[in-house]
Amino acid sequence: MTDLRFIPELNSLYIRLEGPIIVERFPEIYDSVLSDNCFEPGVNLIWNASQASIEQITIKDLKSVFDHVKKTETLRGRSQSAWIFRRGKSYESACLFKAAFGSRIAIQYEIFSNMGEAQDWIAKGELLKQLNPKII
Repeated sequence: MTDLRFIPELNSLYIRLEGPIIVERFPEIYDSVLSDNCFEPGVNLIWNASQASIEQITIKDLKSVFDHVKKTETLRGRSQSAWIFRRGKSYESACLFKAAFGSRIAIQYEIFSNMGEAQDWIAKGELLKQLNPKII
């Protein structure tokens, strides 16, 4: 993790990742984000992994990450996670994770290829929360 900052207008923590993402270290990184002073239930996460790579990831690895994230559903509250990857193998791996586990987790998340799309999605989710607190 090379950058972590709060974006108040999106009620989001922005996390920038660079280099190879080591699956075994992801729980540690994820927990450090949730331990940040700006984090509270309902805060969204924007993971900018456009300068990172996921390589040689297995279904077993994906399941391990899913199990760890699933344990935080209550702590996360009604929030969203946006993941940004450049198109290619890492993007495809992220889409595989979403396809395999997306329907089994309460946290809404999406995969994007650029920051603008991710910000728009988060902003729409925040607006929906304000208009109807039971949505999302």
